[in-house]
Amino acid sequence: MKPARRSTSVRSIAGVTLAAAAATLAIGLGACGESVLDVIAVDVAGDATSGDEGDGRPDTSAPDGSADVDVQDALALGCTDGSPLNHRCVTSTECCSGFCASSRTTLDTTCRPATGCLGVGAACTRSGACCSNGCFAADGGASSAAVCAAEATCFTIGAGCSADHDCCSQHCAAGTCTSAAPGCAPAGEACTGDMSCCGRVCVDRGDAVLTCALLQGCRPEGETCSTAPDCCSQRCEADATGVLRCTAPSACTSNDKRACSRQVGDVCTDASQCCSRVCLTTADGTKRCAASGGCRSECELCTTSNDCCSGTCGVGADGLSRCQPAGMCGLPGEICDKDPDCCPTDGVSKCSPDPSPGGPKRCHRPGTPACSAEGSRCALTSECCTGACVPDANGAFACRSACLALGVACASRADCCGVNVDCVHVAGTQVCAPIGN
Repeated sequence: MKPARRSTSVRSIAGVTLAAAAATLAIGLGACGESVLDVIAVDVAGDATSGDEGDGRPDTSAPDGSADVDVQDALALGCTDGSPLNHRCVTSTECCSGFCASSRTTLDTTCRPATGCLGVGAACTRSGACCSNGCFAADGGASSAAVCAAEATCFTIGAGCSADHDCCSQHCAAGTCTSAAPGCAPAGEACTGDMSCCGRVCVDRGDAVLTCALLQGCRPEGETCSTAPDCCSQRCEADATGVLRCTAPSACTSNDKRACSRQVGDVCTDASQCCSRVCLTTADGTKRCAASGGCRSECELCTTSNDCCSGTCGVGADGLSRCQPAGMCGLPGEICDKDPDCCPTDGVSKCSPDPSPGGPKRCHRPGTPACSAEGSRCALTSECCTGACVPDANGAFACRSACLALGVACASRADCCGVNVDCVHVAGTQVCAPIGN
């Protein structure tokens, strides 16, 4: 017998899903103001639509065809039949975002951003695709299509089930949720501490039962996935039981002569694990690899060569597009350990923290002006008098003075407007998005 679960009252799927993106953008719009948004009007590439963070339309490339949300679509949409972010709520059906949850920092239950997950009523094929972490057949059985539940969470190992999507492990065998291949516990499974969870956050779900939390943004290694863009690593592969899970890229040696594999959004314990060499605590309660600002260094994931300090984005043996070395030494912006790692300018090489103090060591242009004006080409944040080196409309890095709105391509957390807004991977694109509450 399956465990009892709470009601999954469903609003219009299309209405909830599209309105969710509009509400998600409310934080950034309010934080920056119209004058800032007039200055920064950079479009995110419109082709990143697969996985759990798609474009609000059925994605024929994804196994579940879910009507997922792309933050850019929300710029032209409003929400008239629900509550905005941070308003108190009882159920997710009340929220424009389709997601009502308790805050980790306050005692309030409020409408939360649906960053990298689906709101109530959206079509789904796995629990980890939903903000509620619950994906069930609308009629409570196995005869109808599954949708994201309003409040119910997935079933843990040992519970009864009708389909894989009922289970946190995404593995229903002979009517019982069973464990996937050995490794960390995915979101929703019972846990004894943070380190047992793929997302490294073990929380009381409200009934004195500890379970692994579902992190926002891209999914870290070990979490369930549908397609590669769901994962921070851009790798979604079947484990020994056939369950699709995010897996680590192959190890890569960066310009500082040290190996790395973890990408922006993956969980970390220290900066050395991250190819960006930045590991920061996020508002969703754990430490994750973060974008370092300016151009991306060797071994980091990329979409075009403009992303990379080396000017070269190439496909490696593991099939992933990553920034490639420019030669025997690092160009400005590359991660480094000491001066000889960097290409000399007029016979001088310079490797120093950026931003200083505390930032990762990166190659600098010796003898350049103290800082450059808005609109100037750049590789590092420190090169800009404006304090931000971000992609422009053509994808090239330039100095900008205003913070970036939600959904806009970014290079670091500091680039983004608002509180609890981060520069994260959503559907394979690095953009400003709300995280936590």
